[in-house]
Amino acid sequence: MLVFGGDSGGGGALESDEPAAGYLNDVWVFSFGGEWERIRTGGQTPAPRTLHTATRVDEWLAVMGGDTVSQPSDAMEVHLLHLGEWRWYSLVPRGELVPNRFGHQAALLGGAVLVSGGVRFGGAALAPSPPGRAPAGLPPPPPAPVPGGRP
Repeated sequence: MLVFGGDSGGGGALESDEPAAGYLNDVWVFSFGGEWERIRTGGQTPAPRTLHTATRVDEWLAVMGGDTVSQPSDAMEVHLLHLGEWRWYSLVPRGELVPNRFGHQAALLGGAVLVSGGVRFGGAALAPSPPGRAPAGLPPPPPAPVPGGRP
């Protein structure tokens, strides 16, 4: 299991005048043997955030949206973590821009990440994204397995 970011609760809205003081951008892996391990990553590490989604897409972790310390952009941020290299990459959206949001849901659907709902900065609730919309640049799905295990 992988965990990215979130809100530590320490120094957050309940204990500080700065609500984002407890936001995190660390990566942790839980082994089902019962141990947590903090992973040191390279590349363009995303800003600390909470209420984002983190969806595994093959050897990638796609982190989208969320409430960050910085001023939000109009388009949803998309960051990819390569799980073999532990290196971050930031994607630049193309085509129709998906509005930035937090508190949304995401699911892997046929090699694309479907994003639904959430709240736009300023408080407006959002409807589900139109069918077929996914952040551009996600890696293609792997080839389908061949029965019998042979190509």
